[in-house]
Amino acid sequence: MVKIRRKVIQIANSTQLISLPRKWAQKYSIKKGDELNIRDEGNKLLIEAEEEETSLSTIEVNVDGLDKDSLIFLLRGLYIRGYNQIKFTYSNPYIFYHRLNKKVTINSIIHKEVGICQGLDIIQERGNFIIMKNISISSIKEFDTILRRIFLLLIDTMNDLYIATKNEDYVLLEGFQDKHDNITRLINYNLKTLNNIGYSKHNDTIILFNILSSLDTVIDILKHAARDIVELKIKLGPKAVNILKKVLESIKLHYDLFYNFSFEKTENFIELRNEVIDSIKKQSKKLSNDDVRILVMVEHILEVLRNTYSSKMAMQY
Repeated sequence: MVKIRRKVIQIANSTQLISLPRKWAQKYSIKKGDELNIRDEGNKLLIEAEEEETSLSTIEVNVDGLDKDSLIFLLRGLYIRGYNQIKFTYSNPYIFYHRLNKKVTINSIIHKEVGICQGLDIIQERGNFIIMKNISISSIKEFDTILRRIFLLLIDTMNDLYIATKNEDYVLLEGFQDKHDNITRLINYNLKTLNNIGYSKHNDTIILFNILSSLDTVIDILKHAARDIVELKIKLGPKAVNILKKVLESIKLHYDLFYNFSFEKTENFIELRNEVIDSIKKQSKKLSNDDVRILVMVEHILEVLRNTYSSKMAMQY
């Protein structure tokens, strides 16, 4: 950060002016008549030109030796980092998919994954490389709307898990991969926006990045729980289903707390979280192994959400 001093110029009796640094004005093409954003931050005034996405140009990575999960995490990371063009090269077109215990093609994984990275398209592919280009422009103006949408979709997904286990609706659970991919796409887009532009309140940028990363963990847990129920044909008992309902109530409370913060709601969430944990402990002997397996997975959601509270509290002050 470069500090520059400017003298205040008095115009008439009520107007005071300072000049803009010439290099800064030229860099952002500031000209007569342009409007600038000014934020009052105590003893500081933050002056901003129109938001501009800070993006990197191109990167080339050899992905030989990666497994399927490592490949998709690499791609998501480079997308969030802000590269305009990503090229993956490889000598072996196959990688190992550990969950399915088989080899799959690199291109098949990337074709699916670009759908989770909004604006990322495949522009060229050959036998030993694939090139993706980011054709979207991030905008912080969309951030808050997308974040609220992410919260609501997470509530809907948890509600579907509760309803599906209650009614033994495996068809509903089979759609959780699509729900996961849709929410992950929105999370990745907002992470990319934060990384390349920053939030309108700059001090909240890192905090919101951490919160979004936590929400990404939540949707992963829900996807894995639904997958296990379907693949293992698990039928949860009534006591386990009732505990899932309490987890759903907790997620709804967390959403309300995020947008209408109060210490009372914070305490209510902690009480509900402890109630879920105590219910699992007290009823563990009455629950089946499958019940405990799913409940322990889903209970972890409450730990993830609880860990975001210090961040949310910091945003209040």
